[in-house]
Amino acid sequence: MPTPHLSPQVSIDLIKLASAQAGVVTREQLRRHGTSDRVTQRKVRLGLWSNRLGCVQIVQARPSADWADASALCLRFGKRAIITSRLAIRLAGYDVARIENEPLTILIPCRSGRRRIIPPRGGRAIFAIQRWKQEESPPGKVTHRSGVSFRSPVDALLDALATEPRRSASELLDWALQMRLVSGKDLGNAVDLRSRRQRVGIPVLRHFATRCGSNARSEAERRLHRLLRRERIAGWTANLAVRSRSGKRAELDVAWPDERVCIEVDGRAFHTDAVAFERDRSRRNWISLEGWLMLQFTWTQITTEPEEAVRVIRRALKSREVRVSR
Repeated sequence: MPTPHLSPQVSIDLIKLASAQAGVVTREQLRRHGTSDRVTQRKVRLGLWSNRLGCVQIVQARPSADWADASALCLRFGKRAIITSRLAIRLAGYDVARIENEPLTILIPCRSGRRRIIPPRGGRAIFAIQRWKQEESPPGKVTHRSGVSFRSPVDALLDALATEPRRSASELLDWALQMRLVSGKDLGNAVDLRSRRQRVGIPVLRHFATRCGSNARSEAERRLHRLLRRERIAGWTANLAVRSRSGKRAELDVAWPDERVCIEVDGRAFHTDAVAFERDRSRRNWISLEGWLMLQFTWTQITTEPEEAVRVIRRALKSREVRVSR
């Protein structure tokens, strides 16, 4: 983004200020540095600057657009505003996927515990969750960095699950379980702890905590567990920890230890990058070399072709029964 055309001293001071705020400044800060609203509007219209969530971006967003959004929100709503949901999880360093028209969620001090929707600025909705009283400290762990305050990843996850549409929230939970951000047991404990402080969103969170009771890390795994129970296929263990002779460790989604048959499930929220792809293939190779017969099923196979999946599983188990008996 081009350098703003101001007097040299004002330009340097303004750029330093914006750089310390992830590239954004408020209109009041612009006025204090000698830039009128009329000049600001002209620069935005010419594309030299841009509007961002009620603030103005005058230099490139650094270190990322997420930090620019977070900085703009904290500048707009005050120092006590706390970023939460998906944006807070990304600020903590996790590469959680963005969803279409992703809302931005903040916590603000207020006597009410209700959620209100603030009219969108820059095409994005902002959910303001009014969580704690003015005279109290904010609940949970809060990180303060570069003028931005954001919730811990687990607390942010709970806020996202309570506010997002059911499908995107389910996929977010699957991602969190697969990334070991939280376990089913940890989620249940976190929901119980939160229910002692508030009521808003608790029924939805209890629904997700109940779903995680089977130790499944995705909806696809939960479907597979139900399928195995319905077909009365016994002897399996969920999330079985295994170790190679060389000390490598892995966790198998579903496994029959006696027959050494295991299943890996790719759910709807399954995504991978090049590094993870290579690591996954290496992991599967050494598991196979340790004598495991590995089956792999996708979300589509489990949900639309369950009979075929059952047939393959039974055949694999039968082949291993013969092998063991020898």
